[in-house]
Amino acid sequence: MKRLLPLIFAVLLLVSCQENGEPVIQEEATEELVWEFSYTIDGVEYTGNSVNGNGTGVLQAYYVSHKPTFEEYDSLFFMVSTTMRERSGDGSLKVILGKKYLKEQLKIRTGNHYTLYEEDRRDFIQEGMYPFSFDYDRHNSQDGVALELAMLDENEHRHFLTTHSTAPYGFETLVNDDAQADSSFEILKVGTTPNGNTYIEAKFEATVFGFEGNGVKTSIQREVTNGFVRMPISYFDF
Repeated sequence: MKRLLPLIFAVLLLVSCQENGEPVIQEEATEELVWEFSYTIDGVEYTGNSVNGNGTGVLQAYYVSHKPTFEEYDSLFFMVSTTMRERSGDGSLKVILGKKYLKEQLKIRTGNHYTLYEEDRRDFIQEGMYPFSFDYDRHNSQDGVALELAMLDENEHRHFLTTHSTAPYGFETLVNDDAQADSSFEILKVGTTPNGNTYIEAKFEATVFGFEGNGVKTSIQREVTNGFVRMPISYFDF
């Protein structure tokens, strides 16, 4: 007997005893796979298990320079992202995993659109430690992870915070390059659901910042601790 239930793994065990001359097969069902996140800011824990978005993208990579007008025409920044929310709306988490590739490592799909070779797709997400991409959505030159999340202040106002600078490309940022020196993001597991989708489990701690606007950073700066996420990943359709 074999049953497939959504997001439930079953292990079929063949035992030595027989019934009516036929082997007796027993099922041992493991715990249901649930999408979830949790993190703590200022002693308040935020949790959730609702997936709101899952996708891929490609951004232009730029030189990291005091004169950010020179495009790095030979490189592109590929990324995957998943967004999760708490049903009450208090907490949220977006995880972006990105990697820069030289165009000579890629292949043309249609027109000027590039995509990854199969071996690069397979290697895009792996278990282990990931650096934080400090210049995500600015220069797009650093491989790694970027986080966007939310917290409530003393007046129950919801703030969106990021591990990276939100100053627009071409504007100076007030977030230091070593802002994530004591931070960590580790993918503990890369798995596959019964229907063939990829998912990850990861733990993290990080420093997060408020919106900068045109180089004017807010006073919001917090430490995120005890972070954990189990979420689906869709990374084959760049």
